[in-house]
Amino acid sequence: MKGKFLAVALFILGGAIAAWAQTGAGTIQGTVKDQSGAVVPKAKVSLVQTQTGLQSQTTTNGAGLYVFPSVMLGPYKVTVEASGMQTFTADLSLQAGQTAEVDATLRVGVATQEVVVNANVTPLVNTTDATLSTVVEHARIEQLPQNGRRVDNLILATTPGVTAFRSYDSSTSGPGNSTVPTVNGILYGSEMTQDGALLENRDWQRLPDRLPGLDTIDEFVVETSNASAKNERPGTFILTTRHGTNRLHGSLFETNRDNSVGVARHRQDSEV
Repeated sequence: MKGKFLAVALFILGGAIAAWAQTGAGTIQGTVKDQSGAVVPKAKVSLVQTQTGLQSQTTTNGAGLYVFPSVMLGPYKVTVEASGMQTFTADLSLQAGQTAEVDATLRVGVATQEVVVNANVTPLVNTTDATLSTVVEHARIEQLPQNGRRVDNLILATTPGVTAFRSYDSSTSGPGNSTVPTVNGILYGSEMTQDGALLENRDWQRLPDRLPGLDTIDEFVVETSNASAKNERPGTFILTTRHGTNRLHGSLFETNRDNSVGVARHRQDSEV
């Protein structure tokens, strides 16, 4: 009986970890060493989200490693402290689905001395895996021009290898007449998630008619090649919802469409 209970518990835990990894949140991890290259165990590592003031703490293990899993997006400050060493401080900006490597080298000194790295310490090139992805942050979501306020149109316009395919003849109407995204020519080879939840019209195996509004999306990442095995399809559209800050904020937009502005429709009797 105990064996069956343990197996069920491990199964539930494994499912939770898998869902946890697909939420679109990022991970901050690294190795702490001294000037000689030796690892520093039991170093205190603090993480502060500078927009909200949210703080997290951990310590390095025997190999000098630390990790902050399932971290929400945004700017962070990492502080590393160890007895008899100078304090290390670095700033970074975490993107959707990113694994940020922040390695710290501590110098011998007193705790009141501090080594500050002002530049973004996260590398511009992904060196942790072979996944090919495109990240569109909130600034570009707000600024890029587009026809309509649909996130799928923005994904098609900004991601190489992602194109649109009409599931039915455009001259007909019906619930199945819609645009289906293809990834590198693979039809129905993609899925969309928002904070780990799958967004799909299960009747037609396509995106739902009502997608999340652009104002609710912090950023999105589109994986088009060598995606993680935790995903069901070759292409994945990962949406991350905006989170709050310590300041009151909102958004306002206006859309104006007039018959006198735009492209004239093709007349059916023009070829008669």
